[in-house]
Amino acid sequence: MIQLDRAFRRFFKKQADFPKPKKKGKREAGIRFPTLKEGAIEYDKHSRRKAWVTLPKIGRLRFVSSRPFSGKVKNVTLTKQGMDFFVSFGIDQDLKVVGNTSGSAVGIDRGVVHTLAISNGEFLDMPTERIKLLEDKIAKLQARLAKKKKFSANWMKQNKKINRVHHRITNIRKDFLWKSAHNLTKNHGMIGIEDLGIQRMTKSAKGSIDNPGRKVAQKSGLNRAILRQGWYDFSVKLKWQAEKHDARIIEVAPHNTSIICSACSHKSSANRIFQELFRCVECRYEDNADTNAARNILERAAGATVHNALMDLGLDKNPPL
Repeated sequence: MIQLDRAFRRFFKKQADFPKPKKKGKREAGIRFPTLKEGAIEYDKHSRRKAWVTLPKIGRLRFVSSRPFSGKVKNVTLTKQGMDFFVSFGIDQDLKVVGNTSGSAVGIDRGVVHTLAISNGEFLDMPTERIKLLEDKIAKLQARLAKKKKFSANWMKQNKKINRVHHRITNIRKDFLWKSAHNLTKNHGMIGIEDLGIQRMTKSAKGSIDNPGRKVAQKSGLNRAILRQGWYDFSVKLKWQAEKHDARIIEVAPHNTSIICSACSHKSSANRIFQELFRCVECRYEDNADTNAARNILERAAGATVHNALMDLGLDKNPPL
């Protein structure tokens, strides 16, 4: 009922569409318990990993504790993801912000060839080859699923196999994004990223019957590549980790970062003839195209920081370029 009430509140505030009921086999099952009795959570005397929780109407369940926690438990959520069940606890706890002593600043360019290109020359790449292999496996499993009668016993078994592979892909992506966001915010005091409209960027180019789109197959492949890299999910996790590690996230305008020379600021589309190579036609500076873009992002983030500081002092009223 809590989720339903929240969904209707968001709908009436025009923040979301009208709530839709869950469909059989379409979404993962889940239930939330708003309260717990005193002593409902028990730990094994010899291992903090082994624990039990007593839930209303269900009883005592054993679970593996991923991390110790302290504070008042506000709610408990029991969910099923793939073939596994998870229990999560909502804790009323003050977030301990670790003071970031690093004075370093970096810019990050999100790409398709390299998931994250850092302005210091490093690359952080998601294991896309593993994901592609699993996606090929899903395609084969779905071909078998199509030959079975919908919602039959064999169809349900096959659907569970597909869900299990989807869950593995999700775990691979989340593992990379969480670790990358954690390490970046821990080791750098300021991080500049592009303010990308990812929903608009990944919009289908199919068009309509009266106005058909162009290069639909190429655009569809690009959309899949962008979504596979998890650009939006990374920005969400980065902001959350930045709050935890007391790091600053500066979002800058994305226009022309890929064609401006980070050495002499010369802007020309001729600077980037190839996908991975940047070669300035003015000063002959040469570098990886994504690294060059990341350095431009860092420069804009630094400019925005100075502009904001001057605005606070009432000394600058012009926005940064």
